[in-house]
Amino acid sequence: MPFTSQVMGGMFCAACTAYILLEVQHLPSTAQSAMLVIFQPVVPPIVMLWLWGGRVKGFKDAGVDYELCFAANDRKHLMPGEAIQALALLLGSISAGHAALMCKLAAAKAYTMTEAVPILLYMSLFAAAFLPWPMPHAGSRMFFLSTVQRVVLPLQVSSGHQHAPPCSCAGRV
Repeated sequence: MPFTSQVMGGMFCAACTAYILLEVQHLPSTAQSAMLVIFQPVVPPIVMLWLWGGRVKGFKDAGVDYELCFAANDRKHLMPGEAIQALALLLGSISAGHAALMCKLAAAKAYTMTEAVPILLYMSLFAAAFLPWPMPHAGSRMFFLSTVQRVVLPLQVSSGHQHAPPCSCAGRV
């Protein structure tokens, strides 16, 4: 197996996770609960992204054209499964690194410095996922943000052609 950035990212995540598992049991309960509150919301979306990438790879391997579920202009923004899993690995590495940093700072009783870790974590995750840096499938970020906008703000002005015509039989019994 070649030594790629994905292998390095996986090894980094494994090393950070091993350090956290060994060190967190020696932290005070307040530091443990603070780590749980800060990092627990990050884990499910990253795992979901990883699983989604695996499912997309499975569709491709099985010959399923899942792209047909999307509108024609949206299909060009879909990422392949390998790229989705690479993004999940990047975001997981960022999260694991910040968790290990917070664990190390809490073990050193540098509690004032641990207050900056959540801010750095969420800024790093946002920068890795959405800021314009050279990456393949850059249009996928805008597609994702427009999809999030449709979910968060479902009531939007419509041109009218997207709706079915009114039912003419509503008054009949």
